[in-house]
Amino acid sequence: MLIASCNGTLLVDNDGKLGIAERGGGWVGTALFVAVLLAVISIGSGVTLLATMGEVGALVPVGIGLVSAGIAVLLFKRWRRDRASTTFPAPWLVFDLPAGVVRDSAGAVLGKIGQVRVATEMQ
Repeated sequence: MLIASCNGTLLVDNDGKLGIAERGGGWVGTALFVAVLLAVISIGSGVTLLATMGEVGALVPVGIGLVSAGIAVLLFKRWRRDRASTTFPAPWLVFDLPAGVVRDSAGAVLGKIGQVRVATEMQ
């Protein structure tokens, strides 16, 4: 069961064991950003060219922008579906409260709960 989520880091509960897992962003978020950016730039430049020069060739960037916008809509639906998923990745750190220990992803004991320190680190 999901207890909390923040920026792709999940806190999950499994029979009294608290786990910390990471749900990576994957490629969908990046592809969505690129598709939206391409749509905005293409449609904006096409409309500007059409308004200032009145040439039919300005419709090509508008068409590219509309296709990109359609792709962005499909990617957004997939991104939203992935975020709503109830399946969680395996936790990389488990606080085994009944046993009073902290375990790694393989189940090996790292130490007692009072002895283990979790800290953030620059990557």
